[in-house]
Amino acid sequence: MRELRPSWRGWVVRGAAFGIACGAWLGIGGCPQTGDLSAPDTSSTPRAKLASGQFDDAVLPGRIAVYEIDVPAGQTFDLIARTFVGASVELVWVELPDGTILTGSEATSTAKAVDAYQLENIPDSEGGAALRLEGTGDSSGSWRFGLRAVRSAEFADFERAFKQRSTLEQGFALLYLLGQFQGSSGNSGAQSLAHLAFPELAAAERALEIELVVRLANVGQLPPPPANAGNDATQPSVPLDDITDSTDNANDNSNDGGSNDNTNSGDNNSNDNSSSNDNNNTNSGSNDNSGGNQNTNTNTNDNGGDNPPPVPTQVELTPIAQTGDAVPGQQSGARFVYFGNPTIDSEGRIAFWAKFSGGQGDGGLFVYQNGALQKVVDDNQATHNVPSGAATDYFGDLNILWDSGVPALNWGGGARLLFLSPITRSPYPVGIYRWRATDSDMVRVANIPLMADQFTNDLPNTFASEFFYPGVSDTGIALFATRYTYITTQRQFVTGRTGVYSSNGATLTRIVDVTRSPAGSVPGQGGDVSWDSIDGKTTVNAAGDMIFQAASDAADGDRGVYLVHDGSVFRVIDNATNRSWPGLTFGTTIGAAGTAFDAIALSPSGHFAIDTTLTRSGETRDAVILWTGTQWRELTGGGNAASSTLLSGVNAAGHVAFLADNLPYLHDGSTSRNVAAALPAQLANGVIRWEPVPGSINNHDRVLLRFSRLDASDNVVSGGLALWTGEALILVADAFSTLPDSQWTDVFHLTRPELDRVGRSGMMNDRDEIVFRVGSRGADNQINTADDRQAIYLGAGRP
Repeated sequence: MRELRPSWRGWVVRGAAFGIACGAWLGIGGCPQTGDLSAPDTSSTPRAKLASGQFDDAVLPGRIAVYEIDVPAGQTFDLIARTFVGASVELVWVELPDGTILTGSEATSTAKAVDAYQLENIPDSEGGAALRLEGTGDSSGSWRFGLRAVRSAEFADFERAFKQRSTLEQGFALLYLLGQFQGSSGNSGAQSLAHLAFPELAAAERALEIELVVRLANVGQLPPPPANAGNDATQPSVPLDDITDSTDNANDNSNDGGSNDNTNSGDNNSNDNSSSNDNNNTNSGSNDNSGGNQNTNTNTNDNGGDNPPPVPTQVELTPIAQTGDAVPGQQSGARFVYFGNPTIDSEGRIAFWAKFSGGQGDGGLFVYQNGALQKVVDDNQATHNVPSGAATDYFGDLNILWDSGVPALNWGGGARLLFLSPITRSPYPVGIYRWRATDSDMVRVANIPLMADQFTNDLPNTFASEFFYPGVSDTGIALFATRYTYITTQRQFVTGRTGVYSSNGATLTRIVDVTRSPAGSVPGQGGDVSWDSIDGKTTVNAAGDMIFQAASDAADGDRGVYLVHDGSVFRVIDNATNRSWPGLTFGTTIGAAGTAFDAIALSPSGHFAIDTTLTRSGETRDAVILWTGTQWRELTGGGNAASSTLLSGVNAAGHVAFLADNLPYLHDGSTSRNVAAALPAQLANGVIRWEPVPGSINNHDRVLLRFSRLDASDNVVSGGLALWTGEALILVADAFSTLPDSQWTDVFHLTRPELDRVGRSGMMNDRDEIVFRVGSRGADNQINTADDRQAIYLGAGRP
């Protein structure tokens, strides 16, 4: 018998009913209900009264869970509520101690203007959702609030299933959902039928875990003042390698309260760079950006630029780790499940994060060297080995899934590996650590206590910070960007402030800080201009130079790229109008007001590449521009096609890969060559799209590129990697060509030019060694399911 399907009118009616019913179930629809945003009901008895500490609860999705915090006079509280990946959490209402009741939307808007409390969504390193509520008052009182959590991923599965089922099955689900909407009880029959017809609905209605972390702090208590109020704005003289680990969180930071924040004198227009190296890269020159600031940058490039290995004709692949492999440093039976993107250093060491099952904890950091895999850290809660941490601290939790974000990794010279990590279930990475591959020595680079000691106006236990993209010089000095939040002694909520710091593990030095740097310290701007925000994507070379992009409150030129050299800050370029940039037509505007540059890159010898837009005579186009050592150059492809995407970092010779007119090019210092002009035989008969996803370049002009195979409808069938050897394009990974195997249809790798630190850390090194991750979604073609498989491969170029 042919199944009856509703007419289009029926679908409209059922779609509307589904929207109303499910919107009500989720608490996001426009219909009034108990606890709806339009009429908050605060009469429910709290599930718990919370004090300082951590509280885990199991709540029903879509239902409001009420909690209460008693805050004594003279104290302030900090609450973080979080759920796991695939779920979301929201504040439905909050009741202040004076009896004021605000809905979630009112709370969000009012928080921006009220010092009594603040509300924000915060990043969650485990891929879930988290929010933070902070409050203080003049007298004792209770804060009550209603939270609602939803299994958003499972509900999306139910929504898709609903649209594919019969009218009868849809009716069961609608009756059940509408019964919930009307507040009916004893609706077990409808529930049974709905869950029978829709297992996805049953999954979406399972109780979910919510974690609440509360901190109470006395208002007005200050930490001990630092030993010295000076700040000489230079990098610490003692490298990370010479710092002895401390177990009591003590440090000898002496950089608080200074006022020297690298002001840039001159005619406020630009900086003068001369760069030379001993690698025969002919890279000496003067970058006179019509200004009076000079930065002499003489670097030694030890990446072997004069001695390239033989030109490879093939890439030999070796699996380093696969799903199901035994996990080193864990008990018997522990097996790998998922991996993060790997990174390789100049000597062929490979580092990556991984998830495992059957062990103590479920995630960790691993390094492959000398043909063997070893554990660096894991999130076993019984392992208390956090340098300069509390006796009970541990690394993690680390919730690594199919392709979830994992903490950043970067190699430096001297076998140094810098990594970020959450600590003791913090909701995001709150520490930077240096591990040395030669002897497994590990020290802290930066953490919250070390950052908090930079400030004298924060309430105790209110300072929180996260860190981004650290790098380390060959002398062992680390540089990084950070974002922090705290409550001042005047009960003001300072949130989302950013800065750039250097560290030797014991001492932090402020380079730029939007809170602490004075007006007039933005290079190329006037004396009344202040820093507004620092972008977290930075890059550091062997000499310890760093570039970062930042915003200021300048009326013209509010976004720029800046160079840190010897602790001082110089402007590389900004988006001001009517400026003269050597090599570019007068009046060309780089980027746009209020808009970040798409990507930035720094070479080992002082070249810069910027993925941005150029505006001239009212016309704007995508562009990649390169500082050659004497002037800026706009890179173009065949037929003068505009460049659209930066595909790599910049090598010591100032060479870079980019995309123009959907084709990959290598700029070799004088010309741009289409490296895909002659495809290998395996790609010649397929439909190929070169992806606008950065790959890698090394100091011998080998270029690693990402492509996708498409079907007749331009849908992606599989991903792959190809290597330009300087003479030909050869395949590295391609499921269609069974490289490394036909099962691996997904390819993953580092996808920021800032992370392609040429010759030091990235996808490829100067020995023509390549590292990447592959995946198979299994028979169900879904991710994060039991039949997923992944692997990490090392590729070695062979003549």
